Amino acid sequence: MELSDFYSRAAAVLAHLGIPGARLLGKGGEGNVYEFSDDRVVKIYRQGNESELQRLATFQEWLARQGFPFRTPRILEIGRVEETLFTIEPRLPGATLSGRFSHLAEDQQRLALTSYYAALRLINAVELPDDAYGHVLPTEDYPGGAATWSDFLDRQLDRSLEQAGADLAQDVEAFEEKAQELRQLLHRHVEGAPKRLVHGDYFLDNVLFDDDLQVSAVLDFGAHTLAGDPRLDATSAIIFLGLEPAMKPWHFAHVTALAQEQYGDGMLPLIDIYHLYYAIYFADTKLTMPGDYDWCVRAWNDPQRWQSARQ
Repeated sequence: MELSDFYSRAAAVLAHLGIPGARLLGKGGEGNVYEFSDDRVVKIYRQGNESELQRLATFQEWLARQGFPFRTPRILEIGRVEETLFTIEPRLPGATLSGRFSHLAEDQQRLALTSYYAALRLINAVELPDDAYGHVLPTEDYPGGAATWSDFLDRQLDRSLEQAGADLAQDVEAFEEKAQELRQLLHRHVEGAPKRLVHGDYFLDNVLFDDDLQVSAVLDFGAHTLAGDPRLDATSAIIFLGLEPAMKPWHFAHVTALAQEQYGDGMLPLIDIYHLYYAIYFADTKLTMPGDYDWCVRAWNDPQRWQSARQ
């Protein structure tokens, strides 16, 4: 879909809602979020269907009942203007640290990262004994229903190879051998993984902080959210710190130490293994998000990462 087409459709939704000059608050792969009122926002979707949004709304209501000390998204209303879907949602408290992190004192940065990881621990403490392994909101693109975590990861690797394997084979040295080795490493390290709530896309821009640098809300539960191994989230929390330009080696080391304290030394090779997994999971982006694709290729061509994964 052309970007200009999406913005023209978004403008039609805003006009329909009587807020044609609404301020853009954020944008992502699913769509854009605009200011609707002092305590509401409107999210306008690039694509999707109403039944999936209804299932997401039901899941969000369940999520709100888990007793977290921070807020999570909720859909209050689902609407449509011609073929464009939108939702009205509460405006969540706090703000991301994007653009602000570098201006914090070192002790404040440490506090923010400690709060960031502590919120993740609460999410990952939720057990899902009645769910199958996989996506909690399965779709054709994001399947669920696996009997084991290894089975789910195998399915995901197969899907990624089908969608991005041809591109990666051109850009990654010895790609087929590496893909086979990654599968073997995953089987070796994730056998018997628990079945917990896994955010699936946990990084700083999906976390809001209050003035005291405590987590006030966690965003974007949905398409990537899983029943599975919480160590995948711990890896996400570490590796995607690199999306913030102000991060220094000690920031990564601090969050890695928190993960190691929780999961033990076995977490260390798994950080690199799951990094490589993420780097194939997000590799179907060569044309749509070339920067993301380049990140995937760099990870797969990094000999140090493979060496660490083999430990």
